Amino acid sequence: MDRTIHSFGVYLNALCRTFGRTFTHAKIKTFFGDLLAVSDENAIAEGSTRLTTALLPVYVSGVLTAFKEDQEDMVAYLQDTLVMLAQHYAPIDSLKATVVEMSSDVDNHEALIKVLWQVLVNSGFQVRCCAAGLFEHVIKGVDPELISSKVVPALVTLASDPEMMVRQYTIPAWGMLAESVTDNALLGKVKMQFQSFLDDQIYANEHSLLLEMVKTLGEIGPSVEPKLREDFILPRLAAIASTNNNSTNETRRRDLATELLEGFKALSCCFFSDDHLTNYMLPGLKCLLTDIDDLGLPDKDAVSNLISEHKSKIEGRPLQSDEVESAQGSGFFRRLRPSFERRTPRAAPSRTKRKVSEIFKRKGKDS
Repeated sequence: MDRTIHSFGVYLNALCRTFGRTFTHAKIKTFFGDLLAVSDENAIAEGSTRLTTALLPVYVSGVLTAFKEDQEDMVAYLQDTLVMLAQHYAPIDSLKATVVEMSSDVDNHEALIKVLWQVLVNSGFQVRCCAAGLFEHVIKGVDPELISSKVVPALVTLASDPEMMVRQYTIPAWGMLAESVTDNALLGKVKMQFQSFLDDQIYANEHSLLLEMVKTLGEIGPSVEPKLREDFILPRLAAIASTNNNSTNETRRRDLATELLEGFKALSCCFFSDDHLTNYMLPGLKCLLTDIDDLGLPDKDAVSNLISEHKSKIEGRPLQSDEVESAQGSGFFRRLRPSFERRTPRAAPSRTKRKVSEIFKRKGKDS
């Protein structure tokens, strides 16, 4: 689907440049402006406007970026569209697809960040949530200086937002930042923010935020700098697994155990020293096994086999034949593979992956 959007965008961009700016403004922009105009605000909330279809990324990337002189118009249009969709709680898959397509061109990075920067102080928390979520799809490939001067300050602002939901929406963006940069100063800021989310008392009862943290740490674990993985991510997941054993809320304990399982499976594809395996990986997996036993969750055999595998690594011996057979019989390797594939460095982006295919469907009144 991304290729289709890209192809249409390239075609329109070439068409606009061929016929010139005057023709583009008089004919092409007018055509798309009428096509994407919203006559009924109720249609926005229902997701039945063309703004929530693939026409939006095709128009923005193909027409509004054709001439540098029109960049301010593009920024204003994207900002207005973001605010409109967010305020009406409309689907934003088309916005994500637009950001993904545009971020593939370095020349658009500053404009995209400007769009998100200008809505940081919008009075609507849903608008700020939308901006926080879109930052994840902008970061990859952005110049480190721009990340340091614009992206990080914006994320810090959103991560201290009065609304807890806005703070939670920044977590995937912090994760993408950890995957995308190698500068120690920037990684230090990411680590500091993650520590705040995990340790500050204000987040003690924020279960959904903790779930997002565990999910993100598991996703980024295989592709971040080894030091961050070994000295922060693995120890933190092990500590969360230990704490989860004592949870009295069965639903929350189950939710967290499910995310921890995915995280440990992803990290099991990475290299760790014997000390890290002994002090963090094995204790964490044993705590997870306790949750699985107590809650009657599936994948008990998978976790048991992970424990056996890591013990064998520490002892410097290969898995015994009965252990290999047990792993194969439990479907352990089959279950581990998609977990690893899902967590290899994320092509743009994860959390546009969501139902982007649906944005080509014609919907409702404005179709």
